[in-house]
Amino acid sequence: DPPKRTDYVSSGRRRALAEWMVSPQNPLTGRVIVNRIWYGHFGQGIVATPGNFGKMGILPSHPELLDWLTTEFVRQGWSLKQMHRLIMKSETYKMESSFYNETNAAKDATNTLLWKYPIRRLEAEAIRDVILSASGKINLQMGWQPFFPAIPKSVQGQGYKGKWVITKEEPDTWRRSVYVYAKRSLKFPMFEVHDQPDPNITSEKRNVSTVPTQALMLLNDEFILIQAKHFAKRVMEEAGNDPAEQIKTLYRIALSRDPNPK
Repeated sequence: DPPKRTDYVSSGRRRALAEWMVSPQNPLTGRVIVNRIWYGHFGQGIVATPGNFGKMGILPSHPELLDWLTTEFVRQGWSLKQMHRLIMKSETYKMESSFYNETNAAKDATNTLLWKYPIRRLEAEAIRDVILSASGKINLQMGWQPFFPAIPKSVQGQGYKGKWVITKEEPDTWRRSVYVYAKRSLKFPMFEVHDQPDPNITSEKRNVSTVPTQALMLLNDEFILIQAKHFAKRVMEEAGNDPAEQIKTLYRIALSRDPNPK
């Protein structure tokens, strides 16, 4: 029942909209959510146009799978965590991206039908988190207030207005990127160069680009250089002075695999 309030009169339209969105007779909401989750894990949704399920959108590559995932999503109480777990435990998610099959490649060169795991770029925020994880300096404090990441002096001198606390590179600013303070008029350079969407406009999915400024950022940025030093120190401490063991340890920490001769 609607809350019993005497200080205002409600038309009930917002509640009617909410009930329609999650009605068992309206499968669209669940489909859209499930498709977005799938897109996050595979780099492309079952419907390749995540913001358009209408006539101008692209038909789903696996319609029966989308329907089943949607009904399962609703059955499990609209739990995002359970849907993530279901997808990530599937055989499709566990396939190798290096797998190659000549027959499959001839029939489906773009891997639309997912006969192997698609190679995909990490998002800007994940790149930063992976770097912090490798260096061993990631601050896993959860919740609380967002933090202001340190920004280059060249950006500080652009005469920006509004709230932005100038910080330096230190453990307090080495928290996970989900807690980075977002300001529409001042983009965090590391995120911007790695295709973070413009917060001033609605974006149904991220662009994926390969540009020289990304390499320059990863070679010269103060944050990167500091974390590289911590990473090198961590490898030395864990592997000792044996160069071969250092290389193995470096690969295991950064890439989760052993190096091969090539």
